[in-house]
Amino acid sequence: GREQHRPELGFRLLQRLAEDVTELGFIESSPKQDGRNMIMVLGPHKKKAEAMAEAKAGREAEKQARRGERSGESLDAPTEADVAVAAPAPAQDAPAPPADASVPGTDQALLTQVEAGAQA
Repeated sequence: GREQHRPELGFRLLQRLAEDVTELGFIESSPKQDGRNMIMVLGPHKKKAEAMAEAKAGREAEKQARRGERSGESLDAPTEADVAVAAPAPAQDAPAPPADASVPGTDQALLTQVEAGAQA
């Protein structure tokens, strides 16, 4: 009864709802009386994929911040582990492992086959 006689109250309620969600979307269709129902259509500002990517980036940034807080280090300054990973390992003068002549496809096996063919 009361809602039928006072549609302006429903209109104001839907307008207030639209104001509350302005950062998330916009009004595609203003409130309209449709029989006993009042209808308003809202649409999002962003596409779903963009919103999901933005939310994921925000979560990753929060994780990085939490990791930095736990370790007590700044995220901008490289740690000793970062420097150790970035620096190349010193070259060692270790001899190369001997090639197995019995394994087909190795350089030594090919050289052995060439030498055997030259001797024949």
